[in-house]
Amino acid sequence: MSRVVDGDTIIVSRGGEETRVRLLNVDTPENVDPNSSVECLGLEASDYLTSLLPEGTTVDLKFDTERQDKYGRDLAGVFVGDTLINAEMARAGSGVPMAVGENMRFYPPVNDAWEEARAAKAGLFSPEKDCTISAQAVAAESAVAAAPVAAASSSVGDLETYVESLSQVTSMLKDYANVLFAVDPSIEVRALGETEINEYKSSSNVLRARLERQTSMAKSDPEYAKEKVKAEEAAAIAQISRWKNRASDSIDTAMARSEARRLATEITTRWEALTDNNHQLDTPTQAASPALRQITGIGPVTAATVLTVWSHPGRIRTEAAFAALAGTRPIPASSGNTVRYRLNRGGDRHLNHAPHTAIIVRLKCDDQTHLFVEKSTAEGKTKREIIRCLKRYLARRIYRTLANEQLHTEKQAA
Repeated sequence: MSRVVDGDTIIVSRGGEETRVRLLNVDTPENVDPNSSVECLGLEASDYLTSLLPEGTTVDLKFDTERQDKYGRDLAGVFVGDTLINAEMARAGSGVPMAVGENMRFYPPVNDAWEEARAAKAGLFSPEKDCTISAQAVAAESAVAAAPVAAASSSVGDLETYVESLSQVTSMLKDYANVLFAVDPSIEVRALGETEINEYKSSSNVLRARLERQTSMAKSDPEYAKEKVKAEEAAAIAQISRWKNRASDSIDTAMARSEARRLATEITTRWEALTDNNHQLDTPTQAASPALRQITGIGPVTAATVLTVWSHPGRIRTEAAFAALAGTRPIPASSGNTVRYRLNRGGDRHLNHAPHTAIIVRLKCDDQTHLFVEKSTAEGKTKREIIRCLKRYLARRIYRTLANEQLHTEKQAA
């Protein structure tokens, strides 16, 4: 025995000449083929064969019908004493039985050893080896089971994160499916029986269908779709703002390009100004009324509007007065046996816009608001009536929040 080439090929020395020998009726993972990558457990198979056949080991070669393969290698059963090394490779889960033309002499013992490896979950059957099909199946099932579930009230940012996490799981599952459904299956697939392969394929299809449903549901969310469109529009506007004039443009095209660039630049500038304004308002509104900013739907601009109208302690003395000023006090519009109220068109319209904006936000992402909408809808209220009720509730909460903060400040001053 001179040396091991890979898991199923060795170099032996006979009469001073080296001969390349291919272990007959067993196929092990590739690890030296320059035209392919190292297969699952390829290095381990080579190392295991080296441990079975150290350099200088005396081996006995037994042949079958055909002496050599198309590569000029001798096809043989390799024995050390009474031990068939071909079968030992299969027994360790490092090789699979393989017919080579009419050479079937060692197929039965190799196949029996392969069945032992399957029962013992050794080598290519081991769920503890990351590259084996059983390990990939467990990883795929675990990844899908661990995939987050989007809440009904998830924000657009949460949905973005959710879709990205699903995309990563889908990518991993796609790689797993590519191994299973490959036209030229790898050795970790060939190590399995047809029934097992079909079960893994069926399981893979179920997992992929489940992920596709989850991803589709998330992407179909109206707000998510709207935000994706906004992002695409922003990217398009940024690209247009960088357009340059071309010498080949006609007068009409040049003017259109110039105007498009001007408009895109103007949009970008104004958007940056709005974003900067939002950031500038954030700190002072937080300092002026931290409790107000904690109310869902109240952002820097909305808080600034409310605080500007509130102005100073004592300006608005009652909650009813604040509701009237905000235009959220209901106006009776009953008729006969029908009792209803309509929207108030009076008051400070800037202040009225603040709770309206907050309610629109709460309708998208606040669970309590969702429950109120469901209950009110069941009672027969229209969407306008529901929004009126919500604005009145929010005006009451805003007033009490500011009044309580004012009272707390006065107590501290005293």
